[in-house]
Amino acid sequence: MTMGLDRLWPTERTPATIGQGESAVRWDALFADLQAQWEAEASAELDREIAEAVRVEQSTVRLIDRLRGHRDVTLGFRLLSGGHVAMAPQLVGEDWVAGTEAGAGIVLPASSIAVVDGLGRRASTEPSRARRGLGIGTVLRALSRDRAVITVQGADGSQLAQGLSAGVGRDHLEVLPTHGGEVPRSRSMQAVRAIPFSALGLVRADVAARI
Repeated sequence: MTMGLDRLWPTERTPATIGQGESAVRWDALFADLQAQWEAEASAELDREIAEAVRVEQSTVRLIDRLRGHRDVTLGFRLLSGGHVAMAPQLVGEDWVAGTEAGAGIVLPASSIAVVDGLGRRASTEPSRARRGLGIGTVLRALSRDRAVITVQGADGSQLAQGLSAGVGRDHLEVLPTHGGEVPRSRSMQAVRAIPFSALGLVRADVAARI
């Protein structure tokens, strides 16, 4: 009897069945290749999106934010006047930066800065809206309350005044000038020198020489 022998012996591979197997292998390879290409394209697209996000984020960062991110780093500030200050930006406001150099307090308007050397990649945005909006008058009023002896330089580097910080208005600083090297002892009944904020290049405060 020959019935059922095909169940006992392996079916002979014909050219047709061989072609089907090779075709399946080729399709599997094609699918694997396409999948690899799609994954590579998706990864490249993600990299492009990340790079674009970084560029957009960087475009919103101000110099003040970069300085705020380096409060523990001594930076070199080259001024438009040609002067140079080396200090860590301990206080950073809306349009000014302050720190100490050689024991003296320094306040720099952002508009007086030509170059900043020593920056890393850090930046920090002030989370408090109130502190973020503090103008240069805020730190100058603190010096006035502290009865600090200050030296005021103009944007061109010239000395505009030296003496007792006598008061701060909305847009200007008042100084009781020294006379013969002596710092005035009282603010009353004396003529003051008024200096607009727009003229400031640097304010140096001798914090040890309080009256």
